[in-house]
Amino acid sequence: MATKESVLGYITILPEELACQEDYLANHLPTRYMEDFTLLGFTVSVLSRAVDLLENAGYTVICWDGGAQVQLESAVDLRNIQTLFVANNLPHQYGDLANTIYQA
Repeated sequence: MATKESVLGYITILPEELACQEDYLANHLPTRYMEDFTLLGFTVSVLSRAVDLLENAGYTVICWDGGAQVQLESAVDLRNIQTLFVANNLPHQYGDLANTIYQA
């Protein structure tokens, strides 16, 4: 288990379904998101499968309505998560999860 000092941060995992992404983003936007805002993370074909794979690999996963966050201890975890998804044939993409938000 990671100590508070060893936690780098969290990466968001969302399902491909736009309605689920909207539910998650509605509750996780910063107060001033109309400024430049990007939320990097993974979209996956089956969120529950991604969560199971991550938990079985020893990651701490926090589930929210519409998505999940994975605790990272180092930048290498990003590569390891992607490798885990590939090895288990879980379709996924890494990129900006907030790309559907209108930013005027």
